[in-house]
Amino acid sequence: MSLIRKLDVPRLRDEHIIKIVDLMPRSVDELKIIMQGSVVTISAENMKKIVDAVNSASEKK
Repeated sequence: MSLIRKLDVPRLRDEHIIKIVDLMPRSVDELKIIMQGSVVTISAENMKKIVDAVNSASEKK
């Protein structure tokens, strides 16, 4: 969770981060599906950063 928080994505709140960590999206498309129920808009660049952080965290386990 702290990896995603450190990315400092605008308007991304803890409830969004928790959902991302719970579902561990492996691609930008999966992240878009997860976030489509939220009112927050995340840029493509930030989505890529989030997915990269999730993938690197899952590889370390």
